[in-house]
Amino acid sequence: MALNIIMTENRAKELLAALAKAKKVALTAVGVQAVGDIQLRAPVDTGRLKNSFTYRVPDESTLVIGTAVSYAIYQEFGTSKMKHWKGPYMRPALTQNQEVYKEIIKKYLSGKA
Repeated sequence: MALNIIMTENRAKELLAALAKAKKVALTAVGVQAVGDIQLRAPVDTGRLKNSFTYRVPDESTLVIGTAVSYAIYQEFGTSKMKHWKGPYMRPALTQNQEVYKEIIKKYLSGKA
């Protein structure tokens, strides 16, 4: 049995706009989750680093996560002078939760969110 699809009007622009919006919403949800994951692993002395992480979604295909705290890079990668460095926190948090992020994206792009 053949399936015939007849389009009576071109809604491609409308559909593409809806897809772009869904992608931004999905990335926003991933950003919220990822920042939380990083905060759970971030080293804490005063709490400044842990609470400094933010995210932004500049377009439908980009998620930027970061911090303005200048010493964050040293806490992530360590230095030769850090005797009690506990190891990275940001990369493991993001790597270990990749499947969670994929599921969030699937949920939003499938319309089940």
